[in-house]
Amino acid sequence: MLKTDRWVNCKVATGMTAGEYSVELRTVDGREISLFAQENVVDTKNGLLRVDVLENTPNSCLVYLPSVPFETSSRFINVSKQDVK
Repeated sequence: MLKTDRWVNCKVATGMTAGEYSVELRTVDGREISLFAQENVVDTKNGLLRVDVLENTPNSCLVYLPSVPFETSSRFINVSKQDVK
């Protein structure tokens, strides 16, 4: 299994506590998901979230998120390959 540290495009806003951010990103099937992430995995200037890429397909990447999204019970999601930096 491939495991590489990459960044994925997202929307970033201030979180509920110091050093925390609210993050929204889009899955490969177009769903919006949101989560809270610590400042060490968020690039606020460029709107990016650090993730681990586990698998690549021609159009998508299976990534492991730094925390569990509110909409799912899994930290594993598929994102568009175009959103991975």
